[in-house]
Amino acid sequence: MRKRTAIVLVLSLLLMLILATAAVAQTPTKQVALVIQFEDGAVYTEIVTAPVDATTAEVLEAANIPVGMADAGFGPAVCNIDNQGCPTDNCFCNPDQFWAYYHLEGDAWTSSLVGVGNYTPADKAVEGFAWSGFDADFNPTVQPPVMTFEEVLNANSKRVGLVVQYEDGSVHAEIVKVLKNATTADVLKAAQVPVALAETSFGPALCSIDNQGCPSDNCFCNPDKFWAYYHLEGDAWAVSQVGIGGYAPADRAVEGFAWSGFDADFNPTEQPPVVTFEQIEIGDIPGAPPPPAEIPEPATILLLGGGLAGLAGYARRRRRAA
Repeated sequence: MRKRTAIVLVLSLLLMLILATAAVAQTPTKQVALVIQFEDGAVYTEIVTAPVDATTAEVLEAANIPVGMADAGFGPAVCNIDNQGCPTDNCFCNPDQFWAYYHLEGDAWTSSLVGVGNYTPADKAVEGFAWSGFDADFNPTVQPPVMTFEEVLNANSKRVGLVVQYEDGSVHAEIVKVLKNATTADVLKAAQVPVALAETSFGPALCSIDNQGCPSDNCFCNPDKFWAYYHLEGDAWAVSQVGIGGYAPADRAVEGFAWSGFDADFNPTEQPPVVTFEQIEIGDIPGAPPPPAEIPEPATILLLGGGLAGLAGYARRRRRAA
């Protein structure tokens, strides 16, 4: 009885913490691809998620690569990218080279006619930069390689296996394609199965998967069960020591979830079946429903019916002839 009271008390405190956490408004976002060529020919690419109204300057600020910018009177100017270029307090220190800025239009680069602070790229736009000289007409002489959004996405993505076991023992498994720096929370958001998350002071919490669990506005409604979270390590599940927002699975990693109770030490009592990434790829999923039986297309049925009718007519003619 004391043990159950302690469990209820702990979960009640967690619920109070959730309720005390301010709701985080979901800002519409877009994804913009960056293609950057350095002086030595090295190329850096990245998919940046930014607010839908973000300028290219704000996309650069949100990128993982360090960028130095300075207010040049006509808006922000790019001084250096990954320490190549000029310091921000002397942005045009090099009279012969600068960071040329391009937009990808179709299958070719177009030199931007406005600065990075005055252009708002669309969702899935590709913006290019190259450390370049210029010709007699002040046109840049170096361009980054042409890469489409899909090519940049493929170069910056990973695939993560997801295995989910429900209370009735049924299993859902899929492979989710996400950006390389995506957390497990991002993987869940990108999955085919619907999930509900809630923002808490310790990061996103998983409330329900495919409507099993609790609503996002009362994420810990069940004092006896929760979504246990695992990493597949070798041929066994290991309970995650961090939340879904604090862990970034590797390419071809497998993350597991099970609707579970817990023991006296608060360890989960249920695990999903061990399924490797390769098994998910070929559809070998223990506990998953079998694929639906293939139904012949109407045209196939008509052809089959016509063939049977023809055989029947042929048989009748043979009998009459006999």
